[in-house]
Amino acid sequence: IWDCMRSNWANMFMGAATPFQTGGAPAQIYVLWRCGVPVADSLLISTVNLVATLTFFLLSSLLALFWLPADLFGENFAPIFRVGFSVVTAIVSILLLFLSFPTVAHKALSALFRVLPGKSQSSRDKRTRILDRVHSELLRVRQGFRSILRHNKTGIFLTIIATQVLFFNKYLMGYVVARAMGQEVPFEIFIGLQVIQLLLIYFAPTPGASGIAELSSVWLMGKLMPESTLLIYALLWRLTSTILGAIFGSVVLLYEFRDQSKDK
Repeated sequence: IWDCMRSNWANMFMGAATPFQTGGAPAQIYVLWRCGVPVADSLLISTVNLVATLTFFLLSSLLALFWLPADLFGENFAPIFRVGFSVVTAIVSILLLFLSFPTVAHKALSALFRVLPGKSQSSRDKRTRILDRVHSELLRVRQGFRSILRHNKTGIFLTIIATQVLFFNKYLMGYVVARAMGQEVPFEIFIGLQVIQLLLIYFAPTPGASGIAELSSVWLMGKLMPESTLLIYALLWRLTSTILGAIFGSVVLLYEFRDQSKDK
């Protein structure tokens, strides 16, 4: 459990340090690999976690729409929500497709490699070796995924429950911050706004959704809180929900890099 926690902290740090959260999964896989977990199994763990997270976002965002008053947003909100919901749905579908049919992922990578520059024989040989390795790892991932579906459905259920608890805590952090600032905010509407916000910013193009997260927080929470408190709220919310976890993750990665250099 401790190693899984450390890998998740590393995920949080690199996700916060890279655009579109692209560094989160490699950081998690790296820490798990350092703990002795094979790459294919680490990839499966990271992918299942991501699918569970995004599925929870989709379901909770639909629930949030029932909590939020119909007149809370203007006409511009519906297109923004549809775009965010569609992007997350597409990513979940692609991940499930790759988990179930790894040959599709292999063909997609092959097509990508064909358009990359470099036509020398050595470049082609290197790409072939990479594709062969990726294909073998993807087959192992599919085997592990199907094994989970057949023999460990309880594990998937517990993963979904754990994801719900984790992200509800993230939603709750904002509510606690608002109440600590003396703001009387309605619980259901506030949590609904948090759900919508995380859905919209999860794959923001800036590192850790910096800027976008703060602006969206001010925009959304401005529906419930006075303007004079919004900046302080946004800073405290980011500190508790993202920055502290990212700091823990940076320490984890620094120790792993140090230990790996010693091993060499």
